[in-house]
This record gives sequence, structure tokens and C-alpha cells, in this order.
Amino acid sequence: MLRVMEELTNKPEWWRKVKDDEIAAKWKTEILQMDWKTLVDLWAVFTEPMADAVIAELRAKADLYQETGLIPVMDYSACAIKSDSLMSDALVQRLKAAVAPLEDVPDAAKDWHPGSNNKVLDLVHPSLFPVIYGRTRALPNRTIGVADCLAHAGTGIPLPTLGQKKKQRNPDDRRHRRSTDDQDDIELSTNYQWLPCDVELKDGKATIASYVNNVHPVEHAALYPVIEEFINLALPAWDLVYRWPEEFEFKRMHWDEIYKWECAVPEFCKGECDPKNCPLEEGGVPRPGGGDDNDDDDDDDKGSEGGDGEADKDDEGGNEEDDKESNGGDEEDNKESDVVNDENDNDEDDNDEDDNDDDDDNDDGDDNDDDDDDDEAYENIQAGDAREQWFVRHHTMILPDPDSSAYCGRFAASKLMRSSPSNLFAEALQAQPNPAAPGSPRLQVIVKLASIHLTPSKPQYDGGSWHVEGQLNERIVATALFYYDAHNVTPSALSFRTAANGEQLDEEGFYEQNDERGIERALAIRARGSVLQDIGHVVTSPGRALFFPNLYQHRVGSFRLADPTKPGHRKILALFLVDPKVPVLSTANVPPQQRAWWEREVGADPADLVRRKLPNELREMVLGGVDFPISLQEAKAVREELMAERKILVEDTQSRWDQTEFNFCEH
Repeated sequence: MLRVMEELTNKPEWWRKVKDDEIAAKWKTEILQMDWKTLVDLWAVFTEPMADAVIAELRAKADLYQETGLIPVMDYSACAIKSDSLMSDALVQRLKAAVAPLEDVPDAAKDWHPGSNNKVLDLVHPSLFPVIYGRTRALPNRTIGVADCLAHAGTGIPLPTLGQKKKQRNPDDRRHRRSTDDQDDIELSTNYQWLPCDVELKDGKATIASYVNNVHPVEHAALYPVIEEFINLALPAWDLVYRWPEEFEFKRMHWDEIYKWECAVPEFCKGECDPKNCPLEEGGVPRPGGGDDNDDDDDDDKGSEGGDGEADKDDEGGNEEDDKESNGGDEEDNKESDVVNDENDNDEDDNDEDDNDDDDDNDDGDDNDDDDDDDEAYENIQAGDAREQWFVRHHTMILPDPDSSAYCGRFAASKLMRSSPSNLFAEALQAQPNPAAPGSPRLQVIVKLASIHLTPSKPQYDGGSWHVEGQLNERIVATALFYYDAHNVTPSALSFRTAANGEQLDEEGFYEQNDERGIERALAIRARGSVLQDIGHVVTSPGRALFFPNLYQHRVGSFRLADPTKPGHRKILALFLVDPKVPVLSTANVPPQQRAWWEREVGADPADLVRRKLPNELREMVLGGVDFPISLQEAKAVREELMAERKILVEDTQSRWDQTEFNFCEH
């Protein structure tokens, strides 16, 4: 259902078409006629009540979109939000103009991200000149703003060294939640921290109150008001994403039991339904040493896995054609017929395409079942999927139907959105340890600008690894991505997954004892596999804004040149929201660390007559002997160390998630 709704909301004027009964009926028919067993897996079905619920939900979301420009997707316990209407053409042109001076530099000055093979161009990157514990200087008792930050460059008191990085884990905690609580299994860096800028909120409007790290407040002053506008666009969506787990989580289906089996071949399934009961003439095989699959065998593995438990093969779909309205064939009458198109699982997002470029993308865990015995391995080799197909043909799983009337009302703008912009993040800001003075609450935002450039000699971007943003001391709770420019590249998408709560299912007894096949069928998980559960993907088309919580792991997929004989690019503005409840060290307290900025300030001081009288050679010697601020060369070396640290974090987190498995015991 999530997949279908994501694809339908990519259609032009979907919010109008879904309310047209003829088009909605056509979409419903197409949904039901799709070969879900081929598109997803052997067990996949899409029922008529599911299709009805999809249409009803999209009609409710259509009203929300027309009123707010926001579309919740991948929404249940948490949510992502997309929008194709937030960015105006005029704002995009202003952003391009403000970014141009960062792009139009000599080739030698271009900052190609390490490990990207000169494909990812960093324009503004938080890994450059971050907080370095034991080196960075801060102003402990006062703050600085955008206007006076340069005058304080190089000043402050060095931050203390926090010691060796420690890994704190709780092996009994199987949930991996990215939250404001100190989860023991999330790693904390004692070496580095990305630097956010402070953003002042007044009457619901954001103003950048301290310099953006790596954006010169004078040379690139034109970029500041543009970034402010994008932050303002992000605020309502961020507020909704932030509040969703506590205020708006919901289920589309409610049940006392997840499923029930309905057996059509009781003559073969004597006492227990299992693919091993498949008769020989339909694909069953005799066991080594005699006998056949129809013999009652109490030693059979009742929990053996069946079918393909993975239900999110995002890069498959149908063919696109037009929906035909009843009044003819003009452009208005063309109605899309393919509900789930064939967008590849190609994810592209600025906050992924760099720090994880050199990570391996084989992160999905080992799906091999080490518990299979020799007999089962032999049978699988001999019979292939024949027994599973027989089981599917003769055993219907009775699943609960979604009740759209019970939850569609929650998508009303009056229920989801704040009554006034001045109330955005109100509760979180009041919960800060030291709330700002009345009338001037502050958020913190980390800014990143990057572009991906492909050429005929380098025609493909390979994507990244599964990860969440940042480390615990950065307290990132949500991301905003603005895909503001693309040329001559294929479509792409951003995939999401998260950890499911297996203990809750086990505790509440929603499933039949030992029926791992049923669990896999009903929930699209591997009963003895990783708790990680694929949620789906969102297409990242040019002009789209995408907002999502740091509860979701996400992955950037590959894309390539549309015309391999010509160059192409994709450009993204990424904004990361720091938890409003837990502010971190920001540029309001850390003066600029860039030596080049400081040198220009020193050179602009007419009172420094002694220094100005020095010959250039002596001047360079004096400046070269200064330990702080930090040179660009050293900053790039620090970035390499920071990236190496985070790569270890990603790999370690991935390993722990993969090793945390569902274990559906008897109850």
C-alpha cells in the first residue's frame, strides 16, 4: 500500500485525478491486475479492500496537499514527507545564482569529495572545519552573530579533549531508535562534531542568527537569505516529522491475530500444513533413503522457511501508459495507467552521496539460513520452488483488511498542522535545558551543498550505503533535501528501512506458534533474519523536496547519464535539523576556524601597521607559524579522519542491526 501510494502521488495532478471516480476505478483495476507475485515475491497479494483503502487515503491526502503542499509517505509509526510545490522557480533561480560563485572556481580549487572519483563536488560540507575536541576554540560566556563573527576568528578558549571514543552498547536492547535519549548502542564521537548554525524563530519565521560553517558571511552573503527561505520551507514539514511518532503514529490494519490459514487440501495436510506435503506428481520429491513428502514425519522442521521473505524489490514495475477519461483524448483526458512504474531503486541524495561513497553497498545482511539441514538442502536443490508454489495455490492466508474509515480523518490539515507558525516546535523549545529568552527561541541547522557530476568517461554514480545521519553528539533528528537541479541523468529514488519490534509481536501472540512461514508472508520479514524491515522508496525528481526522520535508515542508489555522450549533473541542498530539545555546540559559540578567513581579516585591519610593513616573505613566515586558525590543507586531513571514523560507525551499526534477529519463540 505504501509503495502504490508513493507511485500514484508521482503522477501529474494526482490530487485531482484521485477524486475522479472513473480514474480512481481505473487505478484500482490496474492495482488488482498487477502481477504482484512477480513484482514482489511469491506470497505477495493486493486485495480489493487494500485498493479501496489506498484510494480513500489518497483522497484525504489530496486535501492536505492542496492546503499545505505536503504529502506524508512511508507513514505509519514515523513518516517521510515529500512536496513538489514548495520550491518556486524564482527561489530555485536565486539559489542557483547564489551558489554559482562557489562553483565557478579554477579546477585546482574545486573540492572533489574524497573517494568519489571526482564525481561529487563539495560546495558546502560540514565535515570540513568541524568541531575538533582539544583544538577548536569556543566563546564560553557569549555568542556571536553573522555580522561580527569574522572579528572573532581565531579567538576563544580551546575545547578540552574528551578522551578516546567509546562504544556503549546494551545487548539486551534490540531496538535501534534514533532519538533524544542516550541509547547505549548508538556511538558517540569524542573527536569531532559537525557545526550547526543557530536559527532564530520569531512569529514562526526563521532567521539565520550565526554564520553558516564554510559559507563566508561577506563573500557569499547572497547565499544567507536564500538558505533562510529554504529553512522556512522546511519548518512545517520538520515539525510534523518530529511530532509524528508521539502524536500521529497509526496502523492501517488492526487485528487480534495477524493471519489465519485456510487449507484446501486437508487430505495431504494431515495435522500440519507444510510445503513438504506436496504430492510427488505436483513437484514433491522423495527424501534421501526412501519415503516421500506425504509421509507423516514428526521430525520435519516445522519452522523451515518458505518463499522469498523479502517484499521490497523496488526496482521492478509495470509499463507507463495513459489513463483515458470518458470525454476524449486531449492532454487533460490522458490518465496514467501504470500504477507502479519501473523506477529503479536508485537513490540519490546530497547527504548520502559523499560521506558514504567509498562504503561497500552490500549492507543488507546475510539471508542464508544456517539452520537448514542436509535433507532440506537436497530437497530444495531437487524441487526448486515447486512445493512452495503448490503450498501457495492450496493455502490461502486470511489477513485483516485495512479500515480506511478509522484512520483517513487523521490526514486533515487541521489535525496535523499547527494552528499558527509561531507554535512550531513549541513544546520542544520549551524543554531545552536553557530555553532562549521569550520571543527569541532558536533551532540549529547543519547546511550542506553538493553536486554530482557525470561525464562520458564516468557515466554512472554507484550510490551509497544504508545509514542514518551523524553521530549522537550531533543530535540530528530530521533531514530536508531539496533537489533543485538535474540535467541529463536518469531518474532515481531514496530508499528507507528501519528496525521492527519483534519482541512486541512475540509478547502479544499475534501469530501461530512455530509458523515462521506465516510470519514471513504476513509481515515481509525473515522470521529468523535481521529485524531490519524495508519500508519503500521515494522518487527524487528535480524540483522535489523530501523530509524524513533520522529514525529511518536511508540509502542512495545508483543513477547514470541519460545520454552517455554528454555530461550531466544532479544538485542538492541538504539541511539537517538538530533536536530542538537538545542544542549542541554551534557557530554562535565557535568563531570561524578557517585560516583563510582570518588572514583576510588581519590583512584588512589598517591599524596593523607593523604587519603591513613586513615584506610578503616575512608576512607568510609569520602567518605560517600560527597554529590556529586551521589551514585548508589540515582541514582536509581532518575530514579524512572524520570520514574514517564515521565509516566505522556505519559498518558497526550495520553489523549490529544485521545480527539482531527476530526470534519468534513459543508462547
